[in-house]
Amino acid sequence: MHMAPHFDFLQHLPDSARVWIYQSDRVLTETEAVSITKEAAEFTQSWSSHARPVDSAATVLFSRFLVIAANEQQFTVSGCGIDSSVHFVKALCSKYQVDFFNRQIITYLQEDKVAAVDRAAFEHLLAKEQIDDDTIVFNNMVTTKAALLNQWMVPLRESWHKQVFSI
Repeated sequence: MHMAPHFDFLQHLPDSARVWIYQSDRVLTETEAVSITKEAAEFTQSWSSHARPVDSAATVLFSRFLVIAANEQQFTVSGCGIDSSVHFVKALCSKYQVDFFNRQIITYLQEDKVAAVDRAAFEHLLAKEQIDDDTIVFNNMVTTKAALLNQWMVPLRESWHKQVFSI
């Protein structure tokens, strides 16, 4: 089977918690991943929306994905709250010279390591059958904790990639 991420940071949040996944355009060094996780934890401790604290959590997974989650059972995180989180992520991009907003990169597992390629290269790998229906891909479009736990890492055949790449 494939490696499993550690979701302990989400333990206190309900399955309905809203999730945002920011995928890095490169592998973060161990030092960067630790620093970004620490900064993200500090951000979530002080995160507010309309002057109300947001019950939230964040971490870096696989040295590639920044995951931020918020409990919206008490109130929905508003536009200004979301804007502040995006501003935080953009500041990380600048500080660490990394792009967390490049949606053209497809990530998948290759021999238990996260691999990343652009769309054209992904199509080429499909055509050469180096990627197939059983390849585990990352669905960064999941929006809840439950979906993150169950639908983030899925075989290609079960992902949105299947429709996009007409395989």
